[in-house]
Amino acid sequence: MVEFVHYIKVTSCGYWEWQDKQQLPPRAVTVIINLKGKLDAMKVERNKLKRIVDGMEKAERGNLEILFEEMKFILAQEAGKVMLLEKKIKKLKTIIFISCTLFVVFVVRIMK
Repeated sequence: MVEFVHYIKVTSCGYWEWQDKQQLPPRAVTVIINLKGKLDAMKVERNKLKRIVDGMEKAERGNLEILFEEMKFILAQEAGKVMLLEKKIKKLKTIIFISCTLFVVFVVRIMK
């Protein structure tokens, strides 16, 4: 049977000593044993669920790594496209500047 335990300090060596004061009723012992059994079952279930979650995390991690690599590739492609567009814009700005300059020169020559 399970018994209540009280701690009494032993003055000689500083350790705690167990002393039984009273016994639990048999019904309480049965309830405690049943609860311990349920607790153990829940621990087993929790560990099972942890393993399932770990497996799912590993699978998803692989999928996410693949997706990440694809996104990096797409981002690199987009960066290349942006660089090409920036070069085209720079050329167009230069052409527009030269055209405006030639137009101004032409207008000035006509006005003279």
